[in-house]
Amino acid sequence: MSEPSILHPVSASSDVDSPFSAFARLLRLRRESAGLSRRRLARLAQLSEATIKLLEAAKTRPTRATLLRLLLVEALRLSPADLPLSHLDLTQSLLHLAQPVPTHSGYLIAHFDPLPLVEDLDRTLAGAGGHIEQSQLYLSSHSALGYLRYLDRSPDERRRRQSLPIASLAEAIVAHQRDRDLTLVALGPGDGRLEVRLTEHLHMLRVQRLDLWLLDISSSLLQHAYRQAHDRLGGLTNTTLMAISGSFHELPTYTELFTNLSPVGKQRVFVLLGTLTNLDSEARFLKDTLGSVARAGDLLLLDAPIAMQPPVNVPEPKSASYHASLSLLTQWLCEPLYRQLGRSPQCQTRITLAREPDDCGQVPGSVASSLVATIESRNPQTVTSVRRFSMLRQRQFPLPALRELLCRSGWPPLRILPAHDPSQGQVALLCQRRS
Repeated sequence: MSEPSILHPVSASSDVDSPFSAFARLLRLRRESAGLSRRRLARLAQLSEATIKLLEAAKTRPTRATLLRLLLVEALRLSPADLPLSHLDLTQSLLHLAQPVPTHSGYLIAHFDPLPLVEDLDRTLAGAGGHIEQSQLYLSSHSALGYLRYLDRSPDERRRRQSLPIASLAEAIVAHQRDRDLTLVALGPGDGRLEVRLTEHLHMLRVQRLDLWLLDISSSLLQHAYRQAHDRLGGLTNTTLMAISGSFHELPTYTELFTNLSPVGKQRVFVLLGTLTNLDSEARFLKDTLGSVARAGDLLLLDAPIAMQPPVNVPEPKSASYHASLSLLTQWLCEPLYRQLGRSPQCQTRITLAREPDDCGQVPGSVASSLVATIESRNPQTVTSVRRFSMLRQRQFPLPALRELLCRSGWPPLRILPAHDPSQGQVALLCQRRS
């Protein structure tokens, strides 16, 4: 959604040769010379198409902010002297132009509707058991809050995120940058902090222009991540923020998103941090889902936990850090269960959470497990029922097998960077889409 601009109507008695009429003719001439439609120019300038039409017809008197937006569209080749401003206004405009002028907008996928996902979750929770896909675990505001608390307060999660070599990854992206401008497409960014840090490092490396797209299925998480990005990136020059409400599992159906908002030839960096280990099928997502929207030369940034070779079966540590992380994880994962059970207050219920082996995933040699919630309910007639729900799948990958999977899926790795903390057993990979 473009930021609103204030337009002042031009009275019928206005001189047709006024500076505004001359600018209207110049604007149309420059737009047509650049081969831009009104719609395309409106998108580049973050204005409405109606605004462009009224300006070219000299039926409105634009504000200084509107003129500045047009001045920043390089294809128009406008200079400050072309603007219909007084000397004082022109001086103030140039001073304003010296300051960062970020733009911010939102995009709602026309056919994306999260309500069926909520209904599907309710049906699953009301049944005998089953698997709950991770994206369903923060659809409600309470679940999203539990997830944010886990990200912010879990000692294990904090160590994992702090150990990611973000600065080195930014340098690797710039080293393989084909276009002067980049669009970062953050898929399920959570709180958005890692993606914001990456954007800040890329800006320090003097990427010409950065677009940061935040795409999430949870409106609560999306608003939180967008606010984080706005607060941290709002002062950066030539940085555009886009909040997109949608599911990255449905990327192949979002043709209007990538057709209308991503110029042909502009290089994109898909960012998938903390997610690969939770996917039902890594190969299907990389090859079919992500591969269907990526172009040759696009980059993919992801991280993955690496399995020890040979695998060692040791009991999980029982440190204070472990217990704190498990407690926060339980609060997040079990919130939907408690919400559903609250509808039957007559039952006495006990929920336990345990990690169990799992055969999910398609990377040979990976070590997979699921956090399984067991619900024991007893009604007034002393009938006990037991239901089990797989809440969160996690995997560790052998590095050679993971590299082979990426190559077979059309995303051969360019760089593989280990975590700063070797105890994390984690790597970050920068891959590039093959032609």
